[in-house]
Amino acid sequence: MISSKLVPVLAVIDAILLGVILFAGRPAQAKPSGQQAAPPAMTEETPYEAASEVAEWEEEPQEETVPETVVAEDIVPEAEEPYVEPSDTPASAEKEAAYFDTSEPPTLADFMWITPDIINGICPPDEQAMMFDEALGGWKCYIWDEYAERFANMYFEGTQDDLTLTFDWHYISVGSDEAVFEDTTPDLVYHGTLASSGNVEADGSGRVVLTDFYRLDDHQYAFGSMYWPDGVTSHLMLVRP
Repeated sequence: MISSKLVPVLAVIDAILLGVILFAGRPAQAKPSGQQAAPPAMTEETPYEAASEVAEWEEEPQEETVPETVVAEDIVPEAEEPYVEPSDTPASAEKEAAYFDTSEPPTLADFMWITPDIINGICPPDEQAMMFDEALGGWKCYIWDEYAERFANMYFEGTQDDLTLTFDWHYISVGSDEAVFEDTTPDLVYHGTLASSGNVEADGSGRVVLTDFYRLDDHQYAFGSMYWPDGVTSHLMLVRP
């Protein structure tokens, strides 16, 4: 049986214990809104951060490296010779004609290029055809047939519709006994046109027909025929310079 004097004391003790129990059971009070708890201090990176760095490194493009033995700046492509398209302007034709123009007396050595094909009217396979204006000016001329041999300078002047061929003789040999050097024989002058066939055709003491003008290497060439009033036909060859 509990004494009535102890009841008030026990009641006080019970109240204290109840308060302790209630206080221990309360949840922790939340911080006011707008404030965040500081993250825990870390001395080593987390696995997530390490994985992120690896991913960023893999995504970055890697620059190509040039081997030390090959430096791009030192590689210089070999320059190619530019191709120059031949000009058909009158100025360029006149310039070429002036470059090849000659009044030097001809010799047999100037005509060593004559071959059976040339005599038969066949041009070399790699020849370049010439324009009319490129043929103007002076040429060395060789004319021969079964009866005579002649050397002259031929001067080609005028236009396609009104041209002049002038033969200035230097050597004439008729037969085996008659030869004249730097003779006083009057020049032969022929007048004509550039025919629709492309031939140069001129008339004078007989007739001159030049069928081909062409360029090869550093020379210009032409050939055709000379028809004399007595019916004899001669081979006509031109070269310059």
